[in-house]
Amino acid sequence: MLQDLKRDILAGKRPLADAITTALPAFRGKLNEHKVSFLVAEYQGYQTISMDWYKRPSKEYPNYRIVAGELKMMAVSDGSVSDVSHALASNKQFFIGAPIAWIEESSNLPIDPTMVEMAEMGRFPTGIVVCVTAKSNVQRIVEIVRQSLLSFIDEVES
Repeated sequence: MLQDLKRDILAGKRPLADAITTALPAFRGKLNEHKVSFLVAEYQGYQTISMDWYKRPSKEYPNYRIVAGELKMMAVSDGSVSDVSHALASNKQFFIGAPIAWIEESSNLPIDPTMVEMAEMGRFPTGIVVCVTAKSNVQRIVEIVRQSLLSFIDEVES
């Protein structure tokens, strides 16, 4: 089962979030708990702790999720992007706390730079806060999680 999953991941036939939920039951008891927790966190996202990163950036946060970018407001009505009035809008680096499914979706958007929803920054009646960043930044996050999952499959299968 895991080898079929690995093949699907490598062929791009399976979204990462789906692959993680498929693999987790097979990993229980065979993979150390730290690695299982990593996959669960990637699946769920880091939104509950991501705002803490702005107060005290440290090694406890996955540094591959830190990207250069800009905070913007994306209008719900037409998808247009404009400046946002937010305390963190002047920052140049952001911690992407979104679930891996959202990041993977952003990496597949036909635009560069792309954007990732920053739900932890708050909701507004007319729009959502997004981080506008180079597509290569979100692709890097997706690739790190993909490679980790593939290596965990190899570890369990060996």
